[in-house]
Amino acid sequence: MSVVGFDVGNLNSTISAARAGGIEVLANEYTYRMTPTIVSFGQKMRFMGEAARPQLTTNFKNTVSQVKRLIGMLYDDEDVQTELANVPYKHSRREDGRINLTVIFKGEERNFTPEQVYAMFLTQLKQTAERELKKPVVDIVVSCPNWFNNFQREAILHATNYAGLNCVRVLNDTTATALAYGIYKQDLDEEKPRHVVFVDMGHSSLQVAVCTFLKGKFSVLATGADTKLGGRDFDQLIYEKFRLEFLAKSKIDLNEKPRGKARLMGECEKVKKLMSANQQPIPINVECVTDDADFHSKMSREEFYEMAKPLFDRVQGPIEQALMDSKLSLQEIHSVEIIGGSTRIPKIKEIISGIFGENRMLTTLNADESTSRGCALMAAILSPTFRVREFSVTDSTPYPIDLKWKINDEPSTAVVFERHNPIPSTKMLKFKRSEPFELAAYYNDPLNVPGERKFIGRYRVDDVKPDSEGNPIQAKVRVRCNKNGMFSVESAHWVEEILVPEEPVAPATPEPMAEDGKEGDEEKAADTPAEPTEPAEPKFKKVQQTHALKVVALDTASKEELSKNLEVEMELTMSDKQERQRVDSKNALEEFVYEVREKMDTVFSKNIEDDRKERVSAELMAIEDWLYDEGDDVQRSEYVTRMEKLEAEIAPVKSRARDWENLPAAEEAIRRSIVQYRKVVDQYPNDEKYNHIAAEKIQAIKEVIDEKDSWFNTNIAANKGLTPKQDPVVTPAQVTEARMAIEKVSIPILKTPKPKAPTPEPTAVPEPAAAPEAEKKDEAVPDATPTESENMEVD
Repeated sequence: MSVVGFDVGNLNSTISAARAGGIEVLANEYTYRMTPTIVSFGQKMRFMGEAARPQLTTNFKNTVSQVKRLIGMLYDDEDVQTELANVPYKHSRREDGRINLTVIFKGEERNFTPEQVYAMFLTQLKQTAERELKKPVVDIVVSCPNWFNNFQREAILHATNYAGLNCVRVLNDTTATALAYGIYKQDLDEEKPRHVVFVDMGHSSLQVAVCTFLKGKFSVLATGADTKLGGRDFDQLIYEKFRLEFLAKSKIDLNEKPRGKARLMGECEKVKKLMSANQQPIPINVECVTDDADFHSKMSREEFYEMAKPLFDRVQGPIEQALMDSKLSLQEIHSVEIIGGSTRIPKIKEIISGIFGENRMLTTLNADESTSRGCALMAAILSPTFRVREFSVTDSTPYPIDLKWKINDEPSTAVVFERHNPIPSTKMLKFKRSEPFELAAYYNDPLNVPGERKFIGRYRVDDVKPDSEGNPIQAKVRVRCNKNGMFSVESAHWVEEILVPEEPVAPATPEPMAEDGKEGDEEKAADTPAEPTEPAEPKFKKVQQTHALKVVALDTASKEELSKNLEVEMELTMSDKQERQRVDSKNALEEFVYEVREKMDTVFSKNIEDDRKERVSAELMAIEDWLYDEGDDVQRSEYVTRMEKLEAEIAPVKSRARDWENLPAAEEAIRRSIVQYRKVVDQYPNDEKYNHIAAEKIQAIKEVIDEKDSWFNTNIAANKGLTPKQDPVVTPAQVTEARMAIEKVSIPILKTPKPKAPTPEPTAVPEPAAAPEAEKKDEAVPDATPTESENMEVD
């Protein structure tokens, strides 16, 4: 099973996978480790990732980028309207209040939700991972900003489902980064915590997390974010300056020219990157930005800093808020790790080092890849087939969550999860009720939660009725904030206490013991039964019975919509695959036409007959004309048919050229074998190396040599009178087969080992002479053990 993590960014995305050698970042089909988060809709197929980048200027009305800012949001949200004001494609409001993105696809107007477009891009990442890993990819971990709300996280889960993936966890960006940092640290203490701050400034937002590390585990103490501060905001500032310059010079507003705007925006991003690495003014030159008008200007780092001062002033706020929520002082912070492309701006580094000190600001993590590496590590931890060092992760909720309900039509509220509550976490709430009731969950942080929808969901608890005595029951409702940071009402039940009779236990009656001196009548009296006693009153005990209550989520997506979107994505994926195969077959035919035409004048020039060359040349011209006319857009089978016909026409020439080229080497090889083994036959039996071999076996070698030598000399002469435009009578394959026949007989025989020399018999060793008998038999031998017992006298 593949262990894969996706870091889907607003601008670029990365894929990491856990392998035997560790975590590896996978490259896309263009060998780049970062893939643009873009989906473009063409006349025949979709283009995604690197292939969609050129479409931003050539097919901008049907190209969707930065879709991450739209998933899980409502069309009327202020943030959404701000995003849509800068996109060149059409959009509209759905009946349920969500967003429709309208594009022209395959000549038809199609509407897709942001979640569907997000799923399309996940399909591209999935295909990239499968191509690199050479195995199917199903289970993944996907990153998301730590400020995403319940609906945005749920949208990610739906999108992964549409893409045919199983998302085992939605992991916060900063949490993934902290995991990539901590799991490799061997110097963590078991008792003394290490407090590290992570600052992630990417394309569209700034995220902060304060984490505490111990050996084998870490916890997220607090998080902070500015959801509207990222690299693109600096790009927009530079673009606005240059747009006004161009407007003053040419009287053309690039905001009304989407293609020109896209070109200038791309150059502004390059200028920003160059200013981060150079102090001298950076020139910008855009040829034919629009209407044959060129644009030339320049910008210095000082000018950029002055212009972007309001943005730089916002960097410090989320960091200080996270520190305040963590209840840690600056002195307790071990270090701060900065990641994200925008942290490469020198001014951003200066601001962060001004808070923590220059010595504590580190860049030990890869600014672009650490999040995807952390996702892959989490996937490995959750995988039952992958062994990973024990490392526990405790995340936290970004916003406080309230639960609301009504008591006698009076609203009531309780905070069920505080801000930065550890997750996953479960709590139990008790309600006295006699009938079904509803609960509603809300975020209690209206200023920071993205979008206008602070509502999380409504839940109805059914099957509630009075107990057997007509009293309200005490319903116990279990609420949970799961590992994905999502709230839900998991279950509900109530406990009833009932009295049940205890089963009577018969007392053990001991048998009477017979006493000494009692006989006859006394024994008979003991056998007389005792008088019956009055029955004891029955005893009861309390037993608890648990009754499950049904919980219904009232605001979930319909199963029909989820199933339909899954089918749509599967159909589009199959359609794209078929179109790619069609285009590949067309390109293969076109390349083959050029290859054959070039080889007929070079490699095949000596081997192709004149009439065949004339015939093939005419066929090549016909195919080329057809490709650029009627054959520009036909079924794949037509390209394959023409390819096979052309291959069949040129195949004999290929084979003939190969035979004439390889024939000299094959002839030389068989001649060497004949000479080598005939020499052995001629020197037998005088050669000590082979004189142990039986004569009939050497004769077998001689016979096969004579046979193949005669065949070779007879048939190879027939090739001498042929031209290279004729097929040789004897091919290299036949010559090689004859040589192998000689070696097949000769080699096993000549490898026969010599018999071993007989082992000499061992020389007899004379036995030593017997010792003389003792003259006096009555001499005692010390420590001798007598072989026979002796009669001994004892007093």
